[in-house]
Amino acid sequence: MKLTPSQIEAIESPARRLQVVACAGSGKTEVLARRVLKFLSDGLEPSAIVAFTFTEKAAEELKDRIDRRAGEVGFSVRGLPPSSAGLFAGTIHGYCLRLLQSSGEFELYDVLTEEREWALVYRFAKRLGLVSLFENTWPGTKVSRKVAVDVFLENLSVFYNEMIPLDCLDRYCPAFAEAVRRYEALTDAMKLISFDQIIVRAVRAIRSEGPVRRLLEGRVQEVLVDEYQDLNRAQEALLWEFASMGAGITVVGDDDQAIYQWRGGDVGLFLGFAGSFGAERKTLGVNKRSKPSIVRFSREFARTIEPRIEKDIRHEDADDEPCVELVVARNPEDEALLIVERIRKLVAEGTSPGDIAILFRSVRTSAAPVMKALSDAGVPAAIAGKVSLLDHPETRLVAHVFVWWAGGSWRPDETEERVTEELLIDEITEVTGKSREAALKTLSALREVGERVRRDGVRDLIETYMSVLKILGLPTAEERTSQQKSLGAMSSLLVSFENSVKRGMPEGILRSPSLLRIPGAEQERHEDEMISRVEGEGSQAPDISGTSPGFQRGEVYLWWLRGFLERFSSEAVEVSSEGVERLPDAVNILTIHQSKGLEFPVVFVPCLVNGRFPSSRMGQEKKWYLPESIPGSLSRTCDGVIQANPAHDASRESASQTSSASETPESGPDEGRGVRRAEEQLFDKRRYEGRMSDERRLFYVAATRARDLLILSTFRDYGGGAGTRAKPAAPSPFLEDVRTNPDLRKEVRQYGQGVVRGRRASSQSKTLMVDCGQLLVYSECPRKYYLRYECGFAPCLAPALGFGKLAHHVVTEAARRAQAGVPVTPEEVAEILHERFYLPFASSEQKDIMFQALLRTLRAYAEKHGEDLKRVTDVEFPFEVPVDGSRVRGRIDLVLSVAPGDVSRNACLLNPDRSAGLLNPDLINGGPPDGRPSPSTCGESRTTPVEVVDLKTSENRPPLPQHKNQLRLYGKALSLLGREAVRLTIHDLDSDDGQAIQVEPDDAEFGEFEAQMDRWLWGIKNSKFDPTPGPACKDCDYKSLCGVTRVQIPQLSSPVRRSEGVARPD
Repeated sequence: MKLTPSQIEAIESPARRLQVVACAGSGKTEVLARRVLKFLSDGLEPSAIVAFTFTEKAAEELKDRIDRRAGEVGFSVRGLPPSSAGLFAGTIHGYCLRLLQSSGEFELYDVLTEEREWALVYRFAKRLGLVSLFENTWPGTKVSRKVAVDVFLENLSVFYNEMIPLDCLDRYCPAFAEAVRRYEALTDAMKLISFDQIIVRAVRAIRSEGPVRRLLEGRVQEVLVDEYQDLNRAQEALLWEFASMGAGITVVGDDDQAIYQWRGGDVGLFLGFAGSFGAERKTLGVNKRSKPSIVRFSREFARTIEPRIEKDIRHEDADDEPCVELVVARNPEDEALLIVERIRKLVAEGTSPGDIAILFRSVRTSAAPVMKALSDAGVPAAIAGKVSLLDHPETRLVAHVFVWWAGGSWRPDETEERVTEELLIDEITEVTGKSREAALKTLSALREVGERVRRDGVRDLIETYMSVLKILGLPTAEERTSQQKSLGAMSSLLVSFENSVKRGMPEGILRSPSLLRIPGAEQERHEDEMISRVEGEGSQAPDISGTSPGFQRGEVYLWWLRGFLERFSSEAVEVSSEGVERLPDAVNILTIHQSKGLEFPVVFVPCLVNGRFPSSRMGQEKKWYLPESIPGSLSRTCDGVIQANPAHDASRESASQTSSASETPESGPDEGRGVRRAEEQLFDKRRYEGRMSDERRLFYVAATRARDLLILSTFRDYGGGAGTRAKPAAPSPFLEDVRTNPDLRKEVRQYGQGVVRGRRASSQSKTLMVDCGQLLVYSECPRKYYLRYECGFAPCLAPALGFGKLAHHVVTEAARRAQAGVPVTPEEVAEILHERFYLPFASSEQKDIMFQALLRTLRAYAEKHGEDLKRVTDVEFPFEVPVDGSRVRGRIDLVLSVAPGDVSRNACLLNPDRSAGLLNPDLINGGPPDGRPSPSTCGESRTTPVEVVDLKTSENRPPLPQHKNQLRLYGKALSLLGREAVRLTIHDLDSDDGQAIQVEPDDAEFGEFEAQMDRWLWGIKNSKFDPTPGPACKDCDYKSLCGVTRVQIPQLSSPVRRSEGVARPD
């Protein structure tokens, strides 16, 4: 790839603090990858480099790019590509969670996704005091539980994103502060942590000068951050901590593409980075993606955004013809027909449907006419990315069934919708293709299930969901593939609800007399007891005498589920920052937020009317418990710390004198933390409520997704029914810019006249990333893997869920204490178990039984292996190894040191002559460029003999032969990282005597395992997901979805070729 001079300057810059302003299509990923390679070539260890990306998808793309560029120049680390040799590339949340878990304190915690957090807070809303908080803050206002939850969580997110101290809340909004304390006490007691909490707690852990800081200090030498324009204050505070420890900082971003300010991102941090960090600034202004006309159009539009960094956006090629089209339709239906007509013409001229994208501000509110027109015309099209349940007919039908059971009405979009039997019959016939007579029978069967659910409650929501799918006949044979993906996504959503409402609450939490005196709190507690257990789960049914009279056990559950579905059926889900995959064979329909990071030869941006784009919700005032302003006697340091500052006037004067771009952060009052500045604004509420500048940035993102052709469209009115006047539609102000700005207008050509002659969109294959556990699921049954990991169907919640995780934690925590010199005795592990015991889904009786069993097992384990734990060097050691163009990652429970005199001939666990085997690291890059052999897997370079210990319980135990080979894989991974695994041991935590199983070296057996792994990975990459019928089918969570009962599947037992690029069976 030919680099521009500005790219080379950014890559080679010696600056310890560097800001790279990268316009759309300017190759920022290439710059990041090559700058990482520069640091490695300069002698840094991979483990000294941390690269943060906005999404996991972006992280995988960056790792692939780093490894490819390293392979091109023959660079490796002990024979490994950089991404497998200790370099971290991932999200800030993922890194901070790893830091928190490294200390053991958060090892048992589960992460609260947005859906799980909402369901949890909804469950406890009255006991947390959220309804009364709302009504007391805005007297005379009655509020629903759902709205009270939304307002609290929005304020809570600001509290964490802006790094506001709790004692600051105590002074200025004490009622909200008390609610936050109750929320944190609840989540800690239930071993839960939200994404926002992860960042804040990691920053606090580093600042505390404790073990987390010692883990990082002197080790992390360079930190790189992608998409810096979308960082919030808490995330930037983490960067200040790295800087204070001496790490170099490189940030890359584009202020013109800051599209997440409404959820905490602060473009001001990027605009002011050079000044606050004392950084050198480089600009990448050459757009290599789009045609010159589109580059000029987007450049001129970007100049309407304020504030922004002025940049010279350009194209290297000579001028060409205009590549922007604009069409004005009569109404949305007419607009949709014009779009489809243009698409059909493009396809007839040779453009593939997969090279076309239609980008909406909201798919939920605007895409229906276009989707219908595409379907009627027979043009292949599909929604890409996460959308509302209501955008897929099959999930809309299932949601309506649950709403029907819950009473028949709901408000998914702030307007009431009635779900009637007639509506359900029509949807059943439309979605499943059944006759009206068959639909009536289906409805009757659903009614029976609903009556049973209302009467007896919901034992397991996923079990109930599967029953509904079976009755409806979903997924249908004709639409199986597409429907499985959407129904799987709904399964994941439902298990989020189930996980939060069924999760056990430890004794004493939210049960103080003062809390239960809050209006509705006592009733909510009784309702909670109704739904958290159903008849038959324990020895005694819960007391439901205090609940509202006349309500059946399952009705409350269904009401709560209806509220949850209302919240996550809205258009809010469309603005997820999760990465989206392009659809290669169909027109891609997605939101502009979801299109970030993608490119398409042809892009349509329809519905450019005021109220849709820009959104009618822009600038809508929200409810805030937090005060926007604070007295000047408080100040915020550059690293985000708010603190008392009596001499604020002097500080303000000092700040104004020292905040120039040339000033380094170390010159501030707190070394490494920046200049302290007095500040009266606690947070900028307008940033969260949305501004026109943010909508303009979103339009710029849409325009710059186009490579060869950008088509804009609008309509004059919304259409009307018979006898009604059509409501007029005002054009978007963005189109007014085009009309009034001659530099924009000259790039617009006549609609429908141009031909796209560009090349097809590149579809570079991505590296498959798979966990060891996922690979073993594929080995059991490829169809099970597909339904679980490709579609997202969740298994049912088991009462013993968490048992194995708890057993692991007690042992690993004992190992950490042993490292600190604490003897591992039966009494010590018993104390840890008492402190940490929590099984979220077990009944009281089940907890008692499992506690005694675990106590007995762990005491025996400490008796037998307590001395061994003194030798532990690593706990939960993560690894990632290249496997023939894929990456297999895992986590080793314990790594123990081995005395030199204790090293036996077992040291060479794998034959050193098998350098051409599956785990040969050169295979990921197609072999070393100069033909040199790979380093031996066993030899003089190994200086650190270790023992690998894998802890197993019945909850996570594979078959013994595979288990042994899994440990051999662990040993191989360690050998590639410079440690010699001289002993592999399985510690059986189910046995009463702490049985240890030694795994002996066996080249032949491991060689066959390598060949099997090759076949499994090839099968996943090539979408080979045939079922494997067998005895396990009767207990499979997915048997009703499999679609096959008796099929003889041929086994892939022949040798595997490795010399033809992609491995495949003979």
